[in-house]
Amino acid sequence: MKVTPILIVCLTLLLGACSLLSPEKEVTIDIPVSPTPLQKSLKGIWSLEMGSFSGEFQEKELDWSEGIPRKISMEWPKEVELLLLLTPPSWQPGLSPAPWGVYVSSLKDRGDISYKEGASISILMRILQAGVNLEGFNCSRFLEEMGTLDNPWQTDHELLMRQLGRQEMRSWYIRPKTLYRVNLTLPEGSWYFRSLLQEPVVSDGRTLEFTFPEGHTSLYNPASESVVEIQVDDHGEAVWMLTLAGNSHTTGACSVSSK
Repeated sequence: MKVTPILIVCLTLLLGACSLLSPEKEVTIDIPVSPTPLQKSLKGIWSLEMGSFSGEFQEKELDWSEGIPRKISMEWPKEVELLLLLTPPSWQPGLSPAPWGVYVSSLKDRGDISYKEGASISILMRILQAGVNLEGFNCSRFLEEMGTLDNPWQTDHELLMRQLGRQEMRSWYIRPKTLYRVNLTLPEGSWYFRSLLQEPVVSDGRTLEFTFPEGHTSLYNPASESVVEIQVDDHGEAVWMLTLAGNSHTTGACSVSSK
């Protein structure tokens, strides 16, 4: 069959009409470059979660054993906002870096995933998974308020989830956890926090002073594949546990003072 210009125009219009009538759109997410020392540990199986305020939710695994791509694309319902979380492979069972997140409004089809937005999106995703209706929620305002913080991972997430779940959100609920000065001795090397918003700590084997929030904190050494976990309770008492690559453990108490 001879392909005429008129036929080409008709086919183009037909394909365009199919795209317009489709209930879904393609959303592209740009992914940042990870710190070089962590790139090996970030190769593996990632968890992808996608949700919306109207109840959509999808979860899947991504095999990035060959490395992290610079962008990903997925089909998502038109005129529906997208909350997206990417969780890296675990350092050790039950312990992984903080997830990366992005919010894409219903009017857009592209977004930049970030370490910082992961804190806000993870809060909203947990609320939605609990069955709470957040339709009409001003997500952009919430992200803007959280974005003013240096490290939104150190906010009181339990308080935020409780108030958001009651639909009683106020800006003053975005408050930091209580911070404590903790003296801790780490093996030599570079230690990374769960959130890549925080700069790695370089230890020479001597005792260092840290500022940790109440609750659980962990650091990872990619060279030795070791993890140190610190737990600070609401009385200012702290304990730590160092887990080496071979799963051998060392534990102890930390010297703590209120900031």
